[in-house]
Amino acid sequence: VFHCLVPAKVGGETILFDGFYAAEKLKQNYPEYFEILSKVPIEHHYLEGMSDRFENASVKLYSRSIAPVITCFNGKIVQVRLNPYDRAPFRTLNFSPNSEKTALETVKFYEAYEKFSQLCNAPEAAIKIALKPGTVIFIDNYRVFHSRTEFQGSRKMCGCYLSRDNFLAKVRPLLKIDDL
Repeated sequence: VFHCLVPAKVGGETILFDGFYAAEKLKQNYPEYFEILSKVPIEHHYLEGMSDRFENASVKLYSRSIAPVITCFNGKIVQVRLNPYDRAPFRTLNFSPNSEKTALETVKFYEAYEKFSQLCNAPEAAIKIALKPGTVIFIDNYRVFHSRTEFQGSRKMCGCYLSRDNFLAKVRPLLKIDDL
């Protein structure tokens, strides 16, 4: 959830990207890449306290998961992940007899990841919104990627994360949507 308290004087628009749109495009136009990104599990983590400016910053691991970039259930895309800041180091160093195969798989993974990134950042997959004071937006982090444009001056935003399970438990009976 993002709540705009004070917008920037110049810039700072919120950009929302539809990750499911990009994943469907990948599936249609690059099925080999879709297969890789929906089958190869990689480690994702969220670190707090990381800073290039402070050598002694205490880094805490807040969450860790191992899953593919694109998660499907019964043939349907249900979650996408594309955040290079949350992706853990790719563990590929392998000095076994199959190390050449591992190297090729790693190259293919990054080719697929790069193509998915390009599709996610395509203008037709995005919408740009200038949030005004009092505007609150809810973003489904399983589907939508978000960023912002550069801004000048200062701005004040308030945000929080909601438990997806708790939120859907409340919303499902109100909206009568079975496949949320």
